[in-house]
Amino acid sequence: RVFGAVATMLNDRFRGARATNNLTTAGVIVRGLDSSSDPDRPWMACTTNWCARHGDHFSTSLVYPGHAASYGPIGFVIDPTLVELNCAYPGDGGSQNTPQGCKGECDLRPGSPMRGNCMYRPQHLYLMLERLPPDTSCRRGCKDQGMNEIVFDPTAWQRNMPRTIVAMFHKRGAAGEDPRGSVSAMHRKFVAEYGLKGSDVPLLRYEPSDFVQPFSDA
Repeated sequence: RVFGAVATMLNDRFRGARATNNLTTAGVIVRGLDSSSDPDRPWMACTTNWCARHGDHFSTSLVYPGHAASYGPIGFVIDPTLVELNCAYPGDGGSQNTPQGCKGECDLRPGSPMRGNCMYRPQHLYLMLERLPPDTSCRRGCKDQGMNEIVFDPTAWQRNMPRTIVAMFHKRGAAGEDPRGSVSAMHRKFVAEYGLKGSDVPLLRYEPSDFVQPFSDA
């Protein structure tokens, strides 16, 4: 395995994560592709056809040791300083058909039960992270259902393109699947649109079961 500068930076951020409202020190923000993305330019929100109703927010996951699950086999790593947080869910919040992706606030009182589909406001992100118990499934393959959902407004996300995207990644494919071709094609399209070099937005492999160095050069 090879660890370039971006992979090393992300691994440091991953290992050093703590419960805080500061997204730069809370973990690594990753986004797997879903129906809220533009079909042709998946780094942007969908604004036409059937998926436009999902395009008013971007769902991501915040990954760190003990909570490394995220949606899908390929995706993006996001710069936390260039996006605006709407809300956060301890689990899959089912936000797709919800305006701005946020619904049903969690009970903030001490001792209240943890529910996966209620949301925390940005000022209470630290509390959600403090309350989340470790997801031990990642040691056995890290299933999507163990992920949290961190919801961002698309305005700052898209205004700051291409700098919003730090890297693109793939995970190990399921039996008979190889996600490397899909992410490579997306990567070529992205760098061509913005006139970048491939190394400006590196292709990485993300291994959620590795809690020490999950990101490496693809």
